[in-house]
Amino acid sequence: MSKASIIEDSIAGYIQLVMRGYFKKIQTTGIPVRRKINGKWTLVAIRKNPKQVGAMDCLVMFKGIAIRVEVKTKGDVESLEQRIDREQWEAAGGESMIVKSLDDFIEQFKAISKALLNPIEIKER
Repeated sequence: MSKASIIEDSIAGYIQLVMRGYFKKIQTTGIPVRRKINGKWTLVAIRKNPKQVGAMDCLVMFKGIAIRVEVKTKGDVESLEQRIDREQWEAAGGESMIVKSLDDFIEQFKAISKALLNPIEIKER
């Protein structure tokens, strides 16, 4: 399991169990590339699906606030496609964040919640 997957699972636990919010991990599916080798079709690679390039890692919903979450580890940076997707999401009224850890997520989540909700409403349950 990758470090990003561990962080995503930790965010899921925090949102679903502690905050009682909605969490969805966005799965992107590659396209199989097959070639005929010795008369048999054989899987030789999986390429990116152009319809899913730039998709967010996770979607969080809490008290009517939709938050697009991108998890980056080990010097990963936001791709051009991800930046475009994030900007479109924000232009449509959604919130977004790029996080490196669960603590980073919680800090940004609390800041967004505090700015958009009554502080009394964001107490952890």
